[in-house]
Amino acid sequence: MTGFGDMLARNDISLVQFEYGRVNIVNHFLLRDFYAFFRERGYVVGKIFPNYVEFRDYDLMDEDFLGPNYLACAEDMVELRQALAGVPGAR
Repeated sequence: MTGFGDMLARNDISLVQFEYGRVNIVNHFLLRDFYAFFRERGYVVGKIFPNYVEFRDYDLMDEDFLGPNYLACAEDMVELRQALAGVPGAR
């Protein structure tokens, strides 16, 4: 992620998919660290489900190391976030 730091800071990247699981215990980069990293760069994080993405604030209860995929979306991409979240009326 740090290799893309400049591009993320410039908002050159709209979406970043990342995996979170037990390996994060070993590398000491927790889910809260992903949330902080992306929030500092103007992104909103959501958990990926089969048919939608649930964008939400970090919650300690999500720190379960079970391995779901997550998505960081540029905060200013509101319509894209709504479409990914399955919001009615979004294109």
